[in-house]
Order: sequence, then C-alpha cells, then structure tokens
Amino acid sequence: MAVAKSPEEAKAQAEKSQKAPKKHLADLQSDFGGDNPTYQISFDDYRTSRILQTVIGGKTQQRFLVVKADGLGYALANGDEIVKQVRTYFKNNKDGLRKTLYDLGYMSEREFTTRSEQAITSAILKVANEYTVDVVDSYRIDGKTKFPTFTNWLSNIPASGKDAADSGYPLRDINMMDRDVVEALVRKVYSDATDMAIDDAFLKQETDRYMEQIKQGTLTTVDKEGGVNVRKTTKPFSEAQVRAELPKRIQEEKPGATDMKTSFDFLAFLDGLGAPIA
Repeated sequence: MAVAKSPEEAKAQAEKSQKAPKKHLADLQSDFGGDNPTYQISFDDYRTSRILQTVIGGKTQQRFLVVKADGLGYALANGDEIVKQVRTYFKNNKDGLRKTLYDLGYMSEREFTTRSEQAITSAILKVANEYTVDVVDSYRIDGKTKFPTFTNWLSNIPASGKDAADSGYPLRDINMMDRDVVEALVRKVYSDATDMAIDDAFLKQETDRYMEQIKQGTLTTVDKEGGVNVRKTTKPFSEAQVRAELPKRIQEEKPGATDMKTSFDFLAFLDGLGAPIA
C-alpha cells in the first residue's frame, strides 16, 4: 500500500482496508441474511433458548459458529465439532477450561467439584450457543460484518456467576421470550383443546399471565438441610406447562368450550376400534 501523503488519504486508506470483501458480505447474506437464510435463529423445541438452526435431509439441526482470527472467515460446526474446537482453544487443558466455565457461571459448584465430563460438555455447548447467537444477531440487527473470536468474546464476559452464587443471595435467571411467541403458543393450545379460534380477551389474559411468569424468571435458593446445601429452583416457563394448564383454565372460565372437541375425539376413538356409532 502506498504511503499516504495527507491525513485525508490516510483515513481513506484505513477505511478501505477495513471494508469486508464482497465474497464475505455475500456469504453472510446467504447464510444469515434476508427472510430465508440457510441458517436461522429460532427457539429450541422447549422454546426457552434461541439457537442457530439449519435443515439437513428434512430435519432441523443446531449449528455453532467458529470465527477465524481475522474476524471475517468463519465455519459452521455441529455439537461434537464445537466441543472439540473449544477444547483446542484451551490447548486441551480441561482444568483451565472447567475453571473458566465455572467462574463465568456456566457450571454449578457441584458440577465443578465432581469434575463431571457431561457437565463440562453441556457448559461448552451452552456458552458456544450464546456466542453463536450473539454474533449472528450482531450481523442481522447491528449490521456488523467483522466478529470477535470465541476466546475474545469469552474474555469480555464479567466473571460474575461464581460471585453471585457464593454471595448468599438467591439467584434469579430470566430467559427473555418474545410476546408473539407466547401468544402463538396460547392460540395453538386453545385451538387444539376446543377446535375453535380464541377470543381476543382470553388470548390477552393468558398471554399476560405467562409473560409475567417469564418476567419473574426462575428463582434458585440454597439452604442448609441436614448438614448439606440443598438447591431449590422454581419451575421455569415451558410449552409443556401451557399444554397442561390452559385446557383446565378454559374449562373453568368457559364451561363447555372443550366438550365438543372431547366428544369428537371419543367418537373418533370408537370409530377407530370399529365400534358402531348411533
């Protein structure tokens, strides 16, 4: 590169050198941009965590990002591959990796002290997923095209998990979830239970109820019982909870709303057995 002859020329050269190559921008657009990218951020099956997914052979599979040292090149890895990759970042020093994950709150004290292999693998997958979603969001939402490596990103996380756990205060974990997602779930469960469309008032009431639960998160307390620490965690929000609770509330607040669906299901059951139906 030629030597700049003025501050303006130096600034122009610096901006030019920082611009991402056209192929890199095209790859980002194809992989993560637009309305139908190859890899999409969506909720997992339990609708509690956002993950990066793609469809292979008709089946949805999770993927993780591996960003190269230049912050531009990247690859996509499956679960086994990302676990191996993260271990190489720590030069296969499992004790150092375990300590880092514990200090950052990705492992509990019990998991750390028992040196569980399953726990360290689960912690790697959790932190690698957070990194992946963070990077993809920074592209889709903020328009960034150069990304931190996993180790640089990890080094910027405050080591607060262990301090909070040891502080003696209860811990509250909150998984953020869009209202649209909760509303769609309530609408679907209502339709499954009644074969009817939900009315706006009931939809708002039940969505508000679950959004408040999500806002409160899960509360974890640790108490001494019989000479040992006992950890107690309140029940988190889940799709299974909605499917179990909502039909009961429908029956309580809208008596008879589920009767037609129940009768139809019973008749279909008898028909399947070949029983005569009057």
